Amino acid sequence: MPRGVLRVNLVAYTRVSTTKQSSTGLGLDAQEHVVRSWADAMGHTITRVYRDEGSSGKSLDRDILKQALMGGCYGTADGLIVAKLDRLSRNVGDFAQLVGEFEENDKTLVCVRDGIDLATPVGRFTAHIMASVAQLERETLSERTRDAMQQLRDRGIRLGRKPSEDVGSIDANRIRRMRDAGETLRGISEATGFKVSTVRRVLASEPS
Repeated sequence: MPRGVLRVNLVAYTRVSTTKQSSTGLGLDAQEHVVRSWADAMGHTITRVYRDEGSSGKSLDRDILKQALMGGCYGTADGLIVAKLDRLSRNVGDFAQLVGEFEENDKTLVCVRDGIDLATPVGRFTAHIMASVAQLERETLSERTRDAMQQLRDRGIRLGRKPSEDVGSIDANRIRRMRDAGETLRGISEATGFKVSTVRRVLASEPS
C-alpha cells in the first residue's frame, strides 16, 4: 500500500480454534466487532470478512487463511486486518514471514490489539522487532543444538534413531494374561519394559 494513503480497503480474518466456539459464534463475532470498530475509527473500509471456524493457529496451512491472504496480500485489497496476532498465527516465525510478504507486495497488515499496522512507522517498528526476536530465537536454538550434538559426539555417543523394539521377542501370552487380570497398558509397559504402543499392538494381534 503506497505510503500516505489515508483511506484503505481491507479484508478481515477471524478465527476460533474449537467447534464449540464456532457453534456459538461469540468469538468470531467479537473479533469482527473489534476490526470493524477500528476500521470505522480510522476511516477505512472492510470489504470482506473471512470466518475460520475451528482451526488451529499453529500453522499457516489453513484454507480460509489462504483465501484471506490472497485477497489482502496478493489481491486488489490494500491489506489484511485481524483483531489479534494470535488469530493470524501463534508462531512468531510465521508472522515474520508474513510481514516480509506484505511489505514486498506493498500491502498493510493490521493486528489491532497488538498495535501493529504496517502502514504506520510505529506499526512497522513493532512488527520488525517481533520478526527480529523470532530470527534471534531460531539462530540461538540452532547454535545450541549444534553445540549439544558436538558434545555428544566428543563423548563417543552415537546419534540417530533407536532400533525399533523386537516384537517377536515379546511374551505375548504373558501380556494377555496381565491384561485379562485387569492390568493397565502402562502397568504392563512398566512390568515388561516395552512401550505402551508396543503392548497395545501385541494385544491387538491375533494369538499364536
